[in-house]
Amino acid sequence: MFHKKHLSLILGFSIPIVMIIFVAASIYIPGLFVHPKFNFLYTTNQYYYDNRYIVNNGRLIYNPPSSDQYYDSSQVSGLTELYLHNVITNESTQISYEQAQDLQLDSSTESPDGFKVENGNESSGFLFFGYSGDDSSEYLVGHNVSKKLNINTDTSTYDYPIHFLGWVIQ
Repeated sequence: MFHKKHLSLILGFSIPIVMIIFVAASIYIPGLFVHPKFNFLYTTNQYYYDNRYIVNNGRLIYNPPSSDQYYDSSQVSGLTELYLHNVITNESTQISYEQAQDLQLDSSTESPDGFKVENGNESSGFLFFGYSGDDSSEYLVGHNVSKKLNINTDTSTYDYPIHFLGWVIQ
């Protein structure tokens, strides 16, 4: 007797709840099955106009700073360091220039599998689904998925935590 009397009330409350669950599931469940495949190389302590390391024809090249550049090298704390970020383990390891020269790199902003490295001051998503980060964090973003990266930014400059160099093509 209770169910027949209050059927419209039960339907009225259950439809919005089912719709919210459906929308949340359609956004978050695909992200469980999407995994980036390409590691990337980046530097720290490099201003955006200080192109010490550049990628040319898929190889890393050291471009020594010239004396006419518009920066004060005493402002940069420490030397520019190269890091290889493993997207599966979400860990970065420091590598030498010689090791980095052996890598085949793609300097495109988007990886071959559709991901980008973005600073935390960027945001994406729909309404409250998505991410909004802080300035000191980096995210791997693509296919409606964003993952916070464990990036070594302890010694980097505040304005430019990392300088992306390229995706490692194997």
